[in-house]
Formats: sequence, C-alpha cells, structure tokens
Amino acid sequence: DARVESDFTVNPTVVDFGTLAPGAQASKNVVIRGKKPFTVTGVSSPTLGERIGAKLPADAKPIQIVSLSLKAPAAEG
Repeated sequence: DARVESDFTVNPTVVDFGTLAPGAQASKNVVIRGKKPFTVTGVSSPTLGERIGAKLPADAKPIQIVSLSLKAPAAEG
C-alpha cells in the first residue's frame, strides 16, 4: 500500500461565514500547517471576487494563521 501525505494541511477545510445581513462583514481564522516554514502570498475565490479579503502573515513559519474576511453585498440576493 502506498500512502501519500500532503505538504500542507488546512483547518477548517471549508470556511462558513454563516448568514450575513446586507453590507455586513464577518471574519474567520484558518490554520495552515506545513512540514517546513512557508509564506502565504495570497487568497482568492473565483465566486466571491473582491468580497473576500485576508490578513496575510509576513514571516515564513511552519504554522500560519490567516484571518479571512467576507463582506456581504449591500443588497440582498
């Protein structure tokens, strides 16, 4: 049997911001663990576009905590 291990693990694997009121913003932390120090250079989403943001750590570390933020559209829908 072969076993493949990823160089990175992400927790949580899915980020749920819950239900937001129009124009509201929510933040969640994501923990990324690597086998050796690394840097996070960006966060993007093809479906959320400019509504998703992130505070990226500057230093290379084997464990990174990235704060993601999501801003709901100003109008419902």
